[in-house]
Amino acid sequence: MVRTIFSIPALIAIRATALHRLLGLSLVVFIAAHLGNHIALFWGVEQHLAVQEALRKIYRHTVIETILVAGFAIQLFLGMRLLIKRGWPRRFWSRLQWLSGVTLVLFLVQHVGAVLYTRAFWPSIDTNIYWAASVVSQTNSALYFAPYYVLGVSAFFVHIAAFVALKKRRMRLAWAVCILGGMLSIALVMALSGAFYSIDLPLPYVSYLNAAGF
Repeated sequence: MVRTIFSIPALIAIRATALHRLLGLSLVVFIAAHLGNHIALFWGVEQHLAVQEALRKIYRHTVIETILVAGFAIQLFLGMRLLIKRGWPRRFWSRLQWLSGVTLVLFLVQHVGAVLYTRAFWPSIDTNIYWAASVVSQTNSALYFAPYYVLGVSAFFVHIAAFVALKKRRMRLAWAVCILGGMLSIALVMALSGAFYSIDLPLPYVSYLNAAGF
């Protein structure tokens, strides 16, 4: 009788890891475009909205948006499965990968959920720069949402850095990615909070904040 090298559970685990990595690489394209859109905020609200309008013609298409939402859902499920199965790792970069993975799961569940909820129950509110700035520019909500955005964006870069360190063994590049992510996340939150120039919220967004208790 010929004995197989891999058991069925082992093969399933390998395929789950490979699918998680493949989906991750695919979603990175969208996330990079999304971050690029936010980087345009450094040049002004009008520039940010112009880039967003151009990008939305692509990712707000019904088919593409459905694929993106499904992709994120599968990616989060696979990520949680891998986190639970592997447990707390011993190596430094593996721990950073684990922690950033947990942070990304929590961030994306809330962020994507909030976007879908707002679009469904607040049709007058566009989930654009004013939507994000509204919760960062108010003192009460900023105490939660400023760290939330910093940690969420930073976790994305740390997760990539951990992959670079563990798979490519390029430690200097990994640290550079971490530092870049941390600096960019802080700068983006500062921009949203009006640190570089004033962002005047339209009246519907003020009403949205009041209704939300902020």
